[in-house]
Formats: sequence, structure tokens, C-alpha cells
Amino acid sequence: MSDPTTCDCVKRDDAQSLAADGWPFHRILIATDGSHTGARALQMGARLAGIGEAQLGVVYVVNNVAGFSPQFAWGPHTYEAEYTEKAHELLDRLTRKLPLGLAVERIVRVGDPGKEIVAVAETWKPDLLIVGGPSHRRLGRLLLGSVDEAVLDRVHCCVLILPPDAEPASR
Repeated sequence: MSDPTTCDCVKRDDAQSLAADGWPFHRILIATDGSHTGARALQMGARLAGIGEAQLGVVYVVNNVAGFSPQFAWGPHTYEAEYTEKAHELLDRLTRKLPLGLAVERIVRVGDPGKEIVAVAETWKPDLLIVGGPSHRRLGRLLLGSVDEAVLDRVHCCVLILPPDAEPASR
């Protein structure tokens, strides 16, 4: 069985011909929440960035939306600073594992994840945005919404949504 954190969607021979034909992605933005699916999104983005020598942006949003983030219930300003610091540490740890030579920009925002990812995409101007699929089931998506759905209709670039817990197809 293959490692579910890797992506076999682009083989080396295909990548070389794509690069020769003009690689379409020069700026790749990855939205991660630190989950397994977010880590897969980061690895996929790093692989694609390596193929086309693209710049990589990695965004993490500290969710402080009222009513949905219990970590902010007892003093939002104290916890917000603490969670922002932890977000920076998480991005440092995740991006340290990426191949050397990739140009990586780490971005931490605070707010509603869908809105903040869209705002980063508007200013960073990626050619491709990679996000992990919904981590909660239908009822949770109905009540809480889904970041991938919030982002999909609002960004002006290609969007790749990775399904949760999916393994790459074998060839």
C-alpha cells in the first residue's frame, strides 16, 4: 500500500513534458489546518512547485469566528496571540520538511478561514490554490459550512480540493 501523504498524480516523465510545454502554475498557494489532509495538500503543492519551479505560499488561519472556536471563550486576546504563535510554529515545522530550494512564503491570518484564505488569494495572486476537503460530515457541513465551499466560488484561480482520507490512485 502506498503512503497516503504522497501524490502519484504527476509522474516524472509527464512532468518533464509539461515543463517543456509551459508549466501553468508559477504561484501555488496551499491552505492547511495542520490536519492529515492539510499535510497531503502541502506535499502535493510542494511536488507541483518543484516540477515547475513555482513559488509556494502556505497559509494557516487561526479561526476566531464567534461561537465556533471554544479556545477563544475565556479571553480572546490572550488566546488569539497564543494560537497565532502556535500557527507560526506549525508552519515552520511543516515547511521545514519540504525539499530544499523551494521558495516558500508562510502566511498566518486570524479570522474566518474561508474569508481569510480568499483575502490571501486576492493579494498573493496564485495560479493554483490547494485546499483539503471537508473534515466533517454532512450535518457538520450544513451547520458549520465548509472552507473549501467558501473558497471555491470566490477565488480567481484554479482550485484543487483534496478529498479527506483518500489514497492516491495507483498506476
